[in-house]
Amino acid sequence: MSILLESDRESPPQSHLDELSLRVTVVFVTTALLTLVWSRFIDDGLEHVLGVLRPCPANCMNVYDPAQWSAVRWLASLLLGLFSALPLMIFHIHRFARPGLLASEFSVLRRWTVATSVIAFIIAYIVMYRLLPVLYAVGHDQHTTAGFEAQYNAVHVVMLALYLVWVACIFLASWLLLHLSGQFGLLTAATADWYRWRLYGVGGLLVVVTVPAEAQALSLPLLAMFIITNEAIGNRWFEHMPHTLGTPSPRFDQEGRRRLYGLIDCACLGGNDIRVHPLPEGYAVFRSEGLCRSAVEQERILEQTLRIGLTDLIVPGCTTKACPATFQNNVGRTGATLHGLDLMRLQHHHVSTASTGLQLQLALSGFHRNAIGDDDGIVSLLSEEGWLPSDVLFMPEHQGWGPYGPQPVLFTH
Repeated sequence: MSILLESDRESPPQSHLDELSLRVTVVFVTTALLTLVWSRFIDDGLEHVLGVLRPCPANCMNVYDPAQWSAVRWLASLLLGLFSALPLMIFHIHRFARPGLLASEFSVLRRWTVATSVIAFIIAYIVMYRLLPVLYAVGHDQHTTAGFEAQYNAVHVVMLALYLVWVACIFLASWLLLHLSGQFGLLTAATADWYRWRLYGVGGLLVVVTVPAEAQALSLPLLAMFIITNEAIGNRWFEHMPHTLGTPSPRFDQEGRRRLYGLIDCACLGGNDIRVHPLPEGYAVFRSEGLCRSAVEQERILEQTLRIGLTDLIVPGCTTKACPATFQNNVGRTGATLHGLDLMRLQHHHVSTASTGLQLQLALSGFHRNAIGDDDGIVSLLSEEGWLPSDVLFMPEHQGWGPYGPQPVLFTH
């Protein structure tokens, strides 16, 4: 889904495709040129890497297939070209994605791309210079103790190192994405499935399909570890609802559809005296001073509607006809429906606003009565408030409540 904010401008899809093609072409050409530059120095670089990873003091590294070694050379050159082009890639990603993201979404994207790039360099250093030399040395000692003559395939040594760096980057990038999304309120109980499908699908696919042929046995353990660790990190947000002045409770309409309701408590720039107080149970409540005039408040409500997964937004004070057309359209694009109770009209019929809470409850009961076909809610509410003494209410015997049949209730003085 997509929403068009006040600061946005609507452009045809072809313009976005043209811009994407231009930016991808710039990044691709830059990466290709850098890859060619690195290919002139890659032999010295691979010699240095093999010197670091060599587990034995003597010359025990061999190349059994020159074609595979040539592939390793170009793969290493490509990876160095990608690392060198990262600042340019991040710049174009931010510029292209910024118009289509909310403020919190762009903040997560910006922090995630920058932090992931820095972490990738740190991981590469730790794996290449700290972890693998120790592991290779331990393995070499075991081979020597067993009486084997140490002869290692340089292609396998380098490819395993590159794959471990790649897998570690995937793991830490997914962990960081979950953490940032949770901290900025993007990851909630309403969006948990969305994150699971995309994160586990893309991340798991990258982990599995890039496993070298010599390490196919690691596929399932790595995939299981990837899912388990992400579940452990994201668990604190997978069941968390965004912070609002209330927690929405699921309700069901006449057709059995699950509904989540939100109340927009708008002051109408001081013109609305019937406010949401006390807070009704089962609703997410948003405070607003002037919904129709503030693009910032509209964006905040739309963002929370997306995060919580609300299906209905109710404005108690007005009929919502004064709301900007862009806001009404954006509410529809989120999958929600905008309603108005028009309670400000009651201000002209009351001397005081002492019963505003009851007026809101009655209006909400009437709204849900129309939605689920239940007439008992209004009478129960009036009875609880003491507005319907038993000697005032007369209901014919064996006559049930409902929209059908004769008039079921008679109110007298």
